[in-house]
Order: sequence, then structure tokens, then C-alpha cells
Amino acid sequence: MRPTSLLRASSLTLVLLTACSGEDPTNTDSTGPAMAQSNLAREQTPQVSDEEKVMLVEGQNAFAFDLYDLIRTEEGAGKNMFFSPTSITLALSMAYAGARGQTADEMAGALHYTLPPERLFAAFNWLDQELESRGDAAYAVAMNHTDSDEPSPDRDSFRSHIVNSMWGEQTTTFEKPFLDTLAVNYGAGVFLADFKGNPDAERIRINDWVADETLGRIEDLIPPNQIDTLTRSVLVNAVHLKLPWTQSFSPTDDLSFTRLDGSTVSVPAIARQQVWLYAKASGLQAVLIPLEGYSVKLLIVAPGIGDLDTFEQALPASGLDSLLDKLESRTVTFRMPKVDFTTESIALRTKLETMGMTTPFSWAADFSGITTDEPLHIDEVLHKAMLGIDEKGVEAAAASAVVVGSVVTAPPDYVQFDVDRPFFVGLVDGPTNTLLFAGHIVDPTG
Repeated sequence: MRPTSLLRASSLTLVLLTACSGEDPTNTDSTGPAMAQSNLAREQTPQVSDEEKVMLVEGQNAFAFDLYDLIRTEEGAGKNMFFSPTSITLALSMAYAGARGQTADEMAGALHYTLPPERLFAAFNWLDQELESRGDAAYAVAMNHTDSDEPSPDRDSFRSHIVNSMWGEQTTTFEKPFLDTLAVNYGAGVFLADFKGNPDAERIRINDWVADETLGRIEDLIPPNQIDTLTRSVLVNAVHLKLPWTQSFSPTDDLSFTRLDGSTVSVPAIARQQVWLYAKASGLQAVLIPLEGYSVKLLIVAPGIGDLDTFEQALPASGLDSLLDKLESRTVTFRMPKVDFTTESIALRTKLETMGMTTPFSWAADFSGITTDEPLHIDEVLHKAMLGIDEKGVEAAAASAVVVGSVVTAPPDYVQFDVDRPFFVGLVDGPTNTLLFAGHIVDPTG
């Protein structure tokens, strides 16, 4: 008999779920789903030092490029790819809250967690809420830039939504310190589920929750047969980011795009001329374009034709800073393809095992911090994401699920940049320097 599956991670749009409080850890109020939850409220202003913030983000970005390297050579080989390392690590960090011994050590190593647990969860709380605030802040900036005789900006075009949740077998007793950590640092409780009696109905319920939190952008996160009667919990993070450009792009003539195999395709394109941070070297061009609010920025890097693989191979060693440090203010005449695609759900277990996280997936796993009712292990980590880029702005969403089971996630000179070849795409949160999403586009037609 295999160990009970503990976690499955899937990437979802950023959504924040406020924890309910009460004296009884189980909520059976008929007005909402039954929950096991702490009576503690979420810490709205976590005290995190500047050094701790840097340590968290540096570790998170290192994990992002480690995982990027593995996804691009498998699911991303010859195809478009896109994922949210932020969503994945947030989901896995909730599982980490219940890990002990070698299980915790391996998770910390693979995920690049360098802070001690009590500080790590506070730091994730800080980052989660920072990112959650970007939509409201961007809308406030847009309103401030709107003249009295102009129509107000569309509020629905400004969203930065992050949510964390856990779904647990209704017969399981969850440890109070674990429930406290979820409530205080993630704003989450445990939705009680009937995995033993009707696992597929619970899979559909989780998928529906993810679709609702991402406004339908991420559907069917957990495929059939990924949850069974041995599943004991599923930890989920969802992220949904939607922001307009600071100034709209214009539709332009179709762009001739060269695919990896050298063939060309004519694709709908958008264009704008603006002063942005830009770099060019040895056939590579890069630009960093701020979205409204100037916090979240779109990073486009187009290596020379045939050089995408070489560029991506160097990313884990070079990292995000090496990309951004080379950028300088230039007036850029910019054209790029419109993008609109959604990935399939991808399973991350083998990749995380390659990164050194083997014990959490084995019979030897120790997640006794979650429950002592029975031994648990991570069965699978699932992730799904989408990306849309058009003349109005950028939209990205992702969801991560960790499934846990039982033994029984400027200057006057102009430069021309036509993104007419395979390119790297990232979404970077400027104030925290966090890589929110990353991927590559090798064929804008999908």
C-alpha cells in the first residue's frame, strides 16, 4: 500500500482568502462549507526585516530558474511554455509548514528556503500581501492620471489576486500549530472534503474553486485520477494578474515570425514607441515594459535566431539580476506578436525530485506537523498557467496544487526591436524584484 498522498501543487491566479476566526476549530455553519481552522486572524502587517525580504526573494528566484531549466527541456521543448514559480513555491510552502526532519530539510534545499521556518512563513505573508496590493495601487495611479473630462478607467482591467487554500479529508485531525500557521500567514483554513468516499467529486469542487478565483482563466487544474481514496489533503495557491499598459499599444501590420525550425508565420502584432529600459548585445535584444502602477513589468528577451536554447541554458547561473543590470534607457520602437495561450496541467514531482526533494514523495516522508492520524507523503504537484498580451495590456494566471496522501507548486537615438523570433517572457514585480511568471514563446499561433 502506498503512502497517503499529501500535496499536489497547481498554479492559480493570485487570490487572497481571509481566514475565519472562531473558538471551535471546525466550522459547520450551514451558510458555508465546513472548515477546520484556527481561531487566529491573519497578520496584516507582518514584521519582516529588509534582510529577510532579500533572502526570501533571492531564494525564490533561484528556485524559479532551476525549475525553468527542467520545464523548458521537457514540457517546453519546441513548444510555448509559461508558469508561475511564485504560485508553486507558495503552495509548497504550506506543505513545508507540516514537514519535519529530513523531509523538511530536502524541501528547504530544493525550494531555496534559507530563512528559519518561523521567519519564512512571516516573509511569505509579507510577499503575498505585497503582490495582492498591486491591482488596487495601479488603479489608483490610473485614476490620478485621468482628467475630469475623461471616462474613468475600467476597474475590471486592474487585478492582482492571490488566494491560498487547503482541502482536507473530513475524518482527519489537523494539528493546531499547522492550522495557526495557515491562518496567520496565508489567510487560509481547511475545507473539509470527502476524499475517502467521493474523491472525484472533491476534485471537481477544487477545480471549480480555482476557476472561480481566476475568473475562468484556469480550468481543470487537477486532471481525472489524480485524487483518489488515499488522498488526505490538497494545498492550492492561485494567482491572477491583469493590468493595462501605462499607455495603450496600437494594433499594427502583421509580423513575420521565425519559428524554431526556420519556418515563418504571419501573426497579429501590436506596436508602440516609448522610452523604456533596453539592451542589445550579440544579436540579443531585451526590453522591460512597465504596466500601469509601474510596479509589475513585462520582460521580453529575444536572442538571435537559433540562440534561444543557449540563452536559456545560462539562466540558472546568471539569474534575474544579470538580465536587468544590462538594461539602459532608450527610445524603443517596439513591435511584438499578440499572445493568448493556456498550458496543459504539468506534473512537477519528477522535477522536484531531480532538484533533491525525494523524501517528501516517499514512504519515509514526515508531515506529522499536519496530522499524526496517519503517515503522509506528497503524491504529486500540479501546475497550470495562461498568458495573454494585446494592445490593452497583460493578463496572466496560474494555479498550483500539492496533493498529499496516506500509507494506507531616453536618449534621442531610436532603436528598433521587432520580436520576430522565439523569445523569453517574464513578469517581474519591481518593488520586491520577484519573478512572478516566466516562460518562452516559440510560436505565437500556439
